[in-house]
Amino acid sequence: MGSGFRTFTAGEVLTASNVQNYLMDQSVMVFGGSAARSSAIGTANFEEGMVSYLTDTDKVEAYNGTNWVSVAPTTSQGLTLINTTSFSGVSSQSVNDVFSTTYRNYRLVISVSGTTDNALGLRLRVSGSDNANADYNFQRLYAQSGTVGAVRQTAFTYIELGYFSNGVFGSQSVDMFNPFEARTTSGNVISNQFPNSNPNFDIYAFGTDVTTSYTGFTLIALAGNITGEVSVYGYNK
Repeated sequence: MGSGFRTFTAGEVLTASNVQNYLMDQSVMVFGGSAARSSAIGTANFEEGMVSYLTDTDKVEAYNGTNWVSVAPTTSQGLTLINTTSFSGVSSQSVNDVFSTTYRNYRLVISVSGTTDNALGLRLRVSGSDNANADYNFQRLYAQSGTVGAVRQTAFTYIELGYFSNGVFGSQSVDMFNPFEARTTSGNVISNQFPNSNPNFDIYAFGTDVTTSYTGFTLIALAGNITGEVSVYGYNK
């Protein structure tokens, strides 16, 4: 077992015990993987405080007396990409099985254009079916061709995410809170769509009236068809 820190004196005899306890047992050992580590050290020789680096996972691990555990944070920081779905010439696009116990909150990044000028909607989804009931509420603040205003909608059958234009791609960034939890789902949207004739910039806040645990969502063209891409990210705790 490692013996801690020691200052050696000039001329001192370096014993095998000193080398083992102060150097070998306290070094960062490098192995190709956990199996190679077990084979090289021998599981019976694992001692609390040993540290190793595994080249197959690029992780530093320490032995806690029972298991080898990562010395890095157990979860990565920031956002993790869960799914990217592309679609073309559809009136709606469903994305299933992206909300789960792994993450509590999510970000949707959407890029979309359409065959006409209209709004993009979203319905939450569970077990392969949309919730199309009048359970959605949202508040919209908008700037449209120099006009600024606000609209409040309640008991809607979808959440409005902004507008798309014929042949011009707009974008939406959607932060969604607690969709998988058995509580009301809420969120915020920042949307921009800039055709030359009629640019739109919108900010939305939305929420549901029900405490359903959702697993996915459907994007809906309120008129015509849409083409684009949606990526779903999980917020790491």
